[in-house]
Amino acid sequence: MALGIYGQNIYVNTRHRVVVVKNSADPSFQANGFENGRIAVELWRTIAADLAD
Repeated sequence: MALGIYGQNIYVNTRHRVVVVKNSADPSFQANGFENGRIAVELWRTIAADLAD
């Protein structure tokens, strides 16, 4: 998992062979303590698991 300073994210799940890359330019990304990033990771983990089924 990699987080950029403006909301960019890279999520790699080798077990399920899934890579998610999110490009963005949100200057207020850090305003809520990176909560958006935590929510995104939970979503990507769920999607990766669903794709593996």
